[in-house]
Amino acid sequence: MQTDSRYSLFSDRNFTVTARHLCFFVSFSVLFIVSAFRNHVGIDYNLYADTYLDITGGAPVNERWLGAGFVFLCRFLGMFAPRDYELMFAVLAFFTLYFFYKSIYKMSCSWWLSLYIFLCCCFFYNTLGQPRQFLAIALTMYAYSFLYQKEKEQKKYFLLYVFIAFMFHRSALVALPLYFCHNVQMSKRNLFIYALILAAFNIAYSYVLWIISQTSYGHYIGSRFDVSMKLTTIMNTAMRVLMLIGCLMFAKRTVRRNPNTLIFYNAAVICTIFTVMSIRMGLIARITQYFYMIYIFLVPEVLKSVQSRLTSGSKKIMLLIVFLLFGIYHFAYYHLTGGGNYHIYRFL
Repeated sequence: MQTDSRYSLFSDRNFTVTARHLCFFVSFSVLFIVSAFRNHVGIDYNLYADTYLDITGGAPVNERWLGAGFVFLCRFLGMFAPRDYELMFAVLAFFTLYFFYKSIYKMSCSWWLSLYIFLCCCFFYNTLGQPRQFLAIALTMYAYSFLYQKEKEQKKYFLLYVFIAFMFHRSALVALPLYFCHNVQMSKRNLFIYALILAAFNIAYSYVLWIISQTSYGHYIGSRFDVSMKLTTIMNTAMRVLMLIGCLMFAKRTVRRNPNTLIFYNAAVICTIFTVMSIRMGLIARITQYFYMIYIFLVPEVLKSVQSRLTSGSKKIMLLIVFLLFGIYHFAYYHLTGGGNYHIYRFL
């Protein structure tokens, strides 16, 4: 990594610590403290606290549903703090943020902008309310970085990390198709095929619904988690469709500059397919996060491609526009959803 020596804090032959590394670490520390030391903040906080006490107390739990990885983690922590579920939340917070930050470190061309989008899209709030699933999403995001590698041996690590994520939340398996289509070119023909897949899903909606009903997620169908035509779902769909169109407008230039962005583009298209489906089946909305998160990498790459053709002043204006658009989205989405229950924060 080449850095400007004016901003170097520490260096040796193999690595240079700069001001941005320090800021990166400080931002991690701030988010970790907020997440790890929260007190009954998050929709499922009480449920997870009770589950931890059940596991450490030897009560029977549905290990298949909770995930063998999560149950093992709770039992391990229970050897040190059998009644202190706060430790479990702190450990989940650390590893979730660690893998998100590690993904940004490895795949983002603009760390601060990726982190800003991560916050504006309310992903951080979701880690507080869905700690087990978002650890799985964080692991899956890191797994995407191994698709960069040309060697098949390296790409196998993608499967390994998805499997580890599956041990915490079975929905992680939804990421597997990207292993086979991450190099699909963003041509009109391939985009048309993606559109046909979306059409096929909608035509066969009743069959898809029947398949889901045969799984352990079947009992969610028709529940409060499966509400169709929700305002937030429609808003998310509109936002993601617009983001995809905006990114596709500069796909040729972006992929030529960085071929690895094909991974991001294919994930964004898959995200849009699932998001459109979620309008009819709200149950699908949560699994879209495995692909929606990819925008924290794709948007900075597209912005970089756009800025490469602009003057210095125009670059700053374009950056300001992106900054403001995500800020407005955060304000609108957060308040339309009532802020979850995160606007009332309690520290341990």
